Amino acid sequence: MLCIEDLTGGYGPRPVLSGVSLELAEGAALAVFGPNTAGKTSLLRAISGQLPHVSGRIRFRGEEISGLPAHARAALGIAQVPEGRHVFGGMAVEENLLCGAWTRRRQVAQSDLDECYHLFPRLRERRLQMAGSLSGGEQQMVAICRALMLRPSLLLLDEPSHGLAPLMVREVHAAISRILKTGISVLLVEQNLPADLPAIREGLLLEEGRVALAGPMAQITRDPRFREAYLGV
Repeated sequence: MLCIEDLTGGYGPRPVLSGVSLELAEGAALAVFGPNTAGKTSLLRAISGQLPHVSGRIRFRGEEISGLPAHARAALGIAQVPEGRHVFGGMAVEENLLCGAWTRRRQVAQSDLDECYHLFPRLRERRLQMAGSLSGGEQQMVAICRALMLRPSLLLLDEPSHGLAPLMVREVHAAISRILKTGISVLLVEQNLPADLPAIREGLLLEEGRVALAGPMAQITRDPRFREAYLGV
């Protein structure tokens, strides 16, 4: 589904990413790890079309998308949930969700909203509440469902558990497991090791914008380089 070859890019003359390559199969999941400033968020932004300066190749379902703007990539089925959620605080929960379906406005049905409310029943109770008044965990639910309203085939998740209480982290991770069962491919950037996400079997460690390790999760987490770079042991 997603194939990246020799990706280099950043926000100015100095690259944040250098020679990154990866592959993600249809319906599969990949976890991206790394210390702060390793380039994890920049990688997601490069895929979604938000990184200003990029070279290399990005292919999505066989189509070269490196030259496409962000909105065109979204129309192809690439949705990103940004770090920090970024909900529209002055709009109701349901209005936030409908914003996620902007590329398919004429095709939106009540069933789309119902699927979101089934994934996070709490949002149905708060559908008319201003999103800015929700807790951090509830805002994360809104951000995830807003992306799902696009009906994506690739979901980019940037640290969805950041700043959440442990109980809410488990709820968000449980939702990601259910999303994976629908066949959506997931690229997950996460600081916390997703031990409760057994469906994520492949991992990638970034260091200073380069791929330091890539392979099965069990292999990566046992590697001394991973333990030193990520766990500090």
